[in-house]
Amino acid sequence: MPDVRITEYTDPGCPWAYSAEPIRRRLDWLYGNQVEWEVRMVVLATSPDDYVDKGFTPAKQASAFKRIALQHGMPIDTS
Repeated sequence: MPDVRITEYTDPGCPWAYSAEPIRRRLDWLYGNQVEWEVRMVVLATSPDDYVDKGFTPAKQASAFKRIALQHGMPIDTS
């Protein structure tokens, strides 16, 4: 029986979601079976058009993701 239960709400399309991964891995390593980790997926948009309608085009997104990847070491494929 775990001492701590953590529910993480994340969106696989969010570039910031990956930034929690090193912390999650460290907690797993330090505390093992004492921590139960449940990942719940949420969605920030129901369609790519949701972003385009707000002016966040694929070109703009690729540029932003490239900058985020470089600044924060996130493995984002911007091609």
